[in-house]
Amino acid sequence: TSNDSATWNWGVGSALSGQIGADYARILGGFYNTGIYARDMVDKTELFGTARYQVGPRIGVYGGVLYADTSLSADAAKANDNSRKTVDFGMDFATSEASVFAVDYRYDDARYSRSSTLNGITFNPDFRDEALRFSFRDALSQKTQIEAVGGYLKRDYPSTAIGKFSGYIWRLSVDWHPTDKTELIFAGSRDLQADLSAQTDYFVSNAISISPSWYPTDKIKVTFSAARDQQEFIGTNEFVVT
Repeated sequence: TSNDSATWNWGVGSALSGQIGADYARILGGFYNTGIYARDMVDKTELFGTARYQVGPRIGVYGGVLYADTSLSADAAKANDNSRKTVDFGMDFATSEASVFAVDYRYDDARYSRSSTLNGITFNPDFRDEALRFSFRDALSQKTQIEAVGGYLKRDYPSTAIGKFSGYIWRLSVDWHPTDKTELIFAGSRDLQADLSAQTDYFVSNAISISPSWYPTDKIKVTFSAARDQQEFIGTNEFVVT
């Protein structure tokens, strides 16, 4: 396995800045929900670039592009080889040093190198995602920080064999430090997802988690995490049902 990255932080003056970089990962593919019990190495390469322009002391505009390529070594899993192009841009407004409102738009274009077959039906699993999100983060006090994100996600498939889906998404997290040596993080979210191994399964993921932590020393952190994720299938097609 391998996990490598390189990033260049660039800037022009005091108002314009960004990043250019690349990530590479090589891991052993899992067996869960794949039906393929053979050695499968997954190679994923990402190239990205971001830019941010600080219009004034309170307003900033930003954007980014990402190209990701994923390939699998097992012949039986080659239908999951894909490339993905992403564009994101937005604007944020700071009402104070601790409070920031933001809005952003994201577009994803995923292309698969091969068609997939499900129950004898051949289809193209390519898809397009669009998401509009509004976010807010604030330090309610020196011990409590909150971050909230809400928006709308829409996915389209060029293939008529797969049904498109859309809906609201959100995430809320609260980070509380009751004492200097303790921390409690609570998070909840609602996401729309599709199973990566079968692009015809769509579901709503409603998740909650709680993570208390204790710092006995400056170099040691002890954390306990508990989470629950309820997945409710909201749509499918006749091929999955059969």
